[in-house]
Amino acid sequence: MYSYRHSRLKSGLLLIPVLLWLMPGQIHAASTRSQLNQARSLVGKHHFDQSRSLYQALIRQSSDDKQKAVLERELYYVLPYYEADYYFSAGALEKAQDIVVSAIRRNRPHPGRVKKLKELGVRILAARQGDSKGDAPDERAVAQQIGDIFKDYQRSHHSYPVDYDALNQLLPPEKGLLRWYEVVDYRGGRQFYRIRLRNRGDLQQVLELSGGSLLR
Repeated sequence: MYSYRHSRLKSGLLLIPVLLWLMPGQIHAASTRSQLNQARSLVGKHHFDQSRSLYQALIRQSSDDKQKAVLERELYYVLPYYEADYYFSAGALEKAQDIVVSAIRRNRPHPGRVKKLKELGVRILAARQGDSKGDAPDERAVAQQIGDIFKDYQRSHHSYPVDYDALNQLLPPEKGLLRWYEVVDYRGGRQFYRIRLRNRGDLQQVLELSGGSLLR
């Protein structure tokens, strides 16, 4: 038995654990397990198209109904959830919303999945409305989102961004949260990060975050 637990995203909710049964002696079991791990790793690294292609190939190869159901859940629900959340964090709100809408249509027979997708969609829509009004998120929302983004990065890279080049790829200037805040100082490594942000609309408001906690 192989067990995999998806980590939480911005919603603060833990995605349902996925169990994939690979019986001893099953044909291509080791290869399937390896490719499944590779597909999940690609999602964590934000290589969504490559991961999608690999999941599709695994589904075509599978002759086990339970295994195929697990793979389809990851392809049609888990992957687009991560993908939409990634583009949400990057500030590509329209793209994120399109992914959520498509995933909701695909998952209509699964009310639990639809509920989670709609919750993400509500947050994306609120961000789009806030963006048009020029409203900055409050300090707690900033701390939570930064913490989520950095945790996902550390999980896939086994380190936090180590320099400004890596940080700018993770938090592109003028996009996402950085539409409202600018980075005034950053330090990071394998086990820690510390970032200071200044509100573009209120230069007196400076936030200092470490490990997702609001220090100031």
